[in-house]
Amino acid sequence: MLFGLVMGQRKKFKDIVVSNDTEIVIEGYPRSANTFAVAAFIYAQKKEVKVARHTHAPAQIMLGVKANTPVILLIRKPVDAVVSLVIRDCTISLVAALKMYIWYHKSILDIKDKCVVADFYDVTENFSNIIDMVNTKYNKNFLNFTHDKCSENNIFKLVEEMERMDSGGELRESHVARPSESRNSIKQEIVHQLQLPANSKLLSECNSLYEQMGVK
Repeated sequence: MLFGLVMGQRKKFKDIVVSNDTEIVIEGYPRSANTFAVAAFIYAQKKEVKVARHTHAPAQIMLGVKANTPVILLIRKPVDAVVSLVIRDCTISLVAALKMYIWYHKSILDIKDKCVVADFYDVTENFSNIIDMVNTKYNKNFLNFTHDKCSENNIFKLVEEMERMDSGGELRESHVARPSESRNSIKQEIVHQLQLPANSKLLSECNSLYEQMGVK
């Protein structure tokens, strides 16, 4: 696909798009536990594994499915995902984030059954079950993840390191993919905005798509 050819030529994306040596794809709409899932998966393995990740593009999932590569398709409740995205990136309007959610999930709805669909809560609370499903569905033997306080703390350290690499050294609380008290007050205001008529119709469509995605 053109997506793979073009993205693969860009230095930022060269190592994270699907290629011939990709062993697993972990992708979802932004703020759907993408970084936690990738960090937990990498942490659990005893050897280096090539992971396609963090493009937030439906084409990445399509490429993975076409190549018969294991795909973990991450999903999250629309309110939580959209609000978190708008907080993270102030250049994205609430309407744009809602429309992006709709476009993203409509694009991959027909191939969801060829992926392991993983909800945000299951990823962050029981990622070992997700790896079990991957191994069963694709006949793989990826090492499992022990979800305890120690491993969780190590994962969040890895998440922070990934954020520093992405930002050039700065740990931005609005961006880092872990719980943050500083975002709570902003979140409440955006949730209120979602109830406005112009946004509530889009949110309803997002909710419908979330339910259709399901979790298997």
